Amino acid sequence: MAPTSAAWAATWRTRRTAWVRRIGAGLTALLGAAALVVFVATGGVDTLRQLAPSDTLRPVIGPIDGIAQQGSTVSTPATGTAGEPAEAPPRVEPPEPDPLPEGEGSGRSEDVAPQPGFDDPGSVDPGPAEPTSDEVPADEPDGDGERTGASPTEIQEQLRELGYLVGPADGVHGAQTRAAVMAFQRVNGLQVDGWIGPRTREALADPLLPELADGPATRIDVDLDRQLLHLVEGGERVVTLHVSSGSDQPYATASGGTAVSNTPVGEFTIERRIAGTRRAALGTLYDPLYFHRGWAIHGSNSVPAEPASHGCIRVTRADGRWLFERVPDGTPVHVTGGEHVFTPSGT
Repeated sequence: MAPTSAAWAATWRTRRTAWVRRIGAGLTALLGAAALVVFVATGGVDTLRQLAPSDTLRPVIGPIDGIAQQGSTVSTPATGTAGEPAEAPPRVEPPEPDPLPEGEGSGRSEDVAPQPGFDDPGSVDPGPAEPTSDEVPADEPDGDGERTGASPTEIQEQLRELGYLVGPADGVHGAQTRAAVMAFQRVNGLQVDGWIGPRTREALADPLLPELADGPATRIDVDLDRQLLHLVEGGERVVTLHVSSGSDQPYATASGGTAVSNTPVGEFTIERRIAGTRRAALGTLYDPLYFHRGWAIHGSNSVPAEPASHGCIRVTRADGRWLFERVPDGTPVHVTGGEHVFTPSGT
């Protein structure tokens, strides 16, 4: 029995729907593949990577040398306490060293020869030598934990009158003022910390005078036992400054040997000078006044209470500039005392 027209029409619609679905699926697959090709070709993958959080693809750090392993990543971010991001450790700057001393009797090992021309003035790299000033309070404790309300300006005026401060009474308790307080504390038998507390304030009201050695009417006396420098002019003390001398620590030299951080003692004179900045093998000097070959009295950013140099005599940068402008070449320099010292031959 032949199918009716209605039945044939229904069959045709069913088959047509199936063909349309198949054709649509095929076209969708073709378009999807084409779109994927275009996506990759135009850098779409890199774009997705850039959109990802930066800490989800951090490099794996080697356990010894800290070098990232090639091609290695982890997907978990570094965290600190309670899931907070870990902070990077603070960067610690090394202290600024002094120049390499030279000359026989300097404490060098025997396999280290002196370096001619080490401090040749022709190699000077001049620059500014302005003092730095870290503002600090003037009423910090000086050993007994108490505080005073003394103003920095009043303290500076007293230190100037007593011959410890050559800078202005500007109310800033910076590096130069702190060094002046340290010199005063040393002379008066106090704890040497540079802060003004009740004991230091009491000593300022009834101070002791520095003890000076005999010598020419105009000279520089350096007392390494007490880490003090006295400038004497015409038989009168002009100023007493805090210094830091050789630390007795060994260090490597440019020639591959070793040397010891000692300071020469004896009778010397200011031989020569370099204005401004002198960059030497072991560090930077400011306004150095050379008194024995490569050893100098010079400004420094670090003048602690204890001996800390490679053999030179450090003062603050402001004090170094003042001495440079005040003291002429040929001025006698008398260096005495100390434990980390040597006596040059011929002196």
